[in-house]
Amino acid sequence: MKNIKKIITLMIFFSFVLFFSGCEVITEKTDYTVTFNSMGGSLVEDIIIEEGIAINEPNQPIKEGHFFSGWYGDSSLNVNYDFTQPVLGNYTLYAKWELVPTYTVTFNG
Repeated sequence: MKNIKKIITLMIFFSFVLFFSGCEVITEKTDYTVTFNSMGGSLVEDIIIEEGIAINEPNQPIKEGHFFSGWYGDSSLNVNYDFTQPVLGNYTLYAKWELVPTYTVTFNG
């Protein structure tokens, strides 16, 4: 009788081991917000993205008298943002602008 109890206990134990080894652990992903500060340019909508996924670069904003020069990860505009990298937190990206050169033409008559 002791042997039968041991065998049944082992069978139950191995059944649980096999059952739980086939289970996949599901972890919930976090959503993050990427905010675009156009630094005086036209509005660019925020993007909400799941953790670990890269975002597509949005349409370029417009600012009168300026050329858009790219998105930067810091407000001092030193770190160009790489859109191929996965999003791992909430970010604010900053637009960099270059002035459109202006020229004065004078005619002598």
